[in-house]
Amino acid sequence: MINKTAIAALIGRPFSQDEASALEWVDGWENSTQRAIEMLVKSAYENGMKQRNAVPTEFKMTDQQITEFGQSLAERYAQVLEEATIAGRIYHRRRFMMGVFRWKP
Repeated sequence: MINKTAIAALIGRPFSQDEASALEWVDGWENSTQRAIEMLVKSAYENGMKQRNAVPTEFKMTDQQITEFGQSLAERYAQVLEEATIAGRIYHRRRFMMGVFRWKP
């Protein structure tokens, strides 16, 4: 008999009606065929876990890309600091101007 409980645990959800019917149908097959199907499901689960924990190669950066990214990040950081300095000067100048030219009745 095929181990439906183990397969349900591996897929992480209850069976649909079609899936339950298919498993009932497989129950009539030879034990060796049932075990082969169980092993396929288990192997697919284990492979999925490996892939979930692995970084796809298209997302891996080369040393050159990491260096270029670091340089770009450093340049942008310098720009942000410069913009923050300019913004601070404008803010303080505006506060000073409002204090000097404030109309007092």
